[in-house]
Amino acid sequence: MANTIITVGREIGSGGRTIAQKVAERLGVPFYDKAVIKGLTEKFNVSAAEIERVKASRRTAWPVLGSLIMPSPAFDYTYAAMAVNPTDEVFKAEAAIVQGLADEGSCVIAGRSGFFLLKDRPERFSVFIQAPKEMRIARVASRQSISEAEARKIVESVDEGRENYTKRYAGVSRYDLRNYDLVLNTGIIPEEQAVEAILAAIK
Repeated sequence: MANTIITVGREIGSGGRTIAQKVAERLGVPFYDKAVIKGLTEKFNVSAAEIERVKASRRTAWPVLGSLIMPSPAFDYTYAAMAVNPTDEVFKAEAAIVQGLADEGSCVIAGRSGFFLLKDRPERFSVFIQAPKEMRIARVASRQSISEAEARKIVESVDEGRENYTKRYAGVSRYDLRNYDLVLNTGIIPEEQAVEAILAAIK
């Protein structure tokens, strides 16, 4: 496989994270999601300047970064995946991290506006995973063992937060499908079929 950076944007409850992870597993490449990237900046207080310092060193960037910032098993991935309230400095650090991960070679990056941050890279292939709102609500309710009313509030809050984040930092709507090379609706296409569609598209 030629060097390929797959970015996966997804709606909460669409199964997009699972699909992205399965694609990475099938390709045998690293998988990075928003929870990990957020954890890198919050748990270990890594600045954009520190990322650039490591990238400028003679050592390979990712192993160095990994030793500095890989979250512990106790890190709350659920919270990190849902929280979308960055400062400009956090965004700069996350953007530097995404660029650094992409510099290391083929990988799958889910979330954090990867489609925009890596838009000038010819090896980037961007995917967006969506699903009907009611289906997403039911999925969130089931996975978190909460009522559908509670799940609806989470879905609507995360949808709004992610859209505001993308508009603020990328200057576009995440729902503008022109941002992506491939758009999949898991209300129609099962997860395994979505994985196969992505793999077929990058061949």
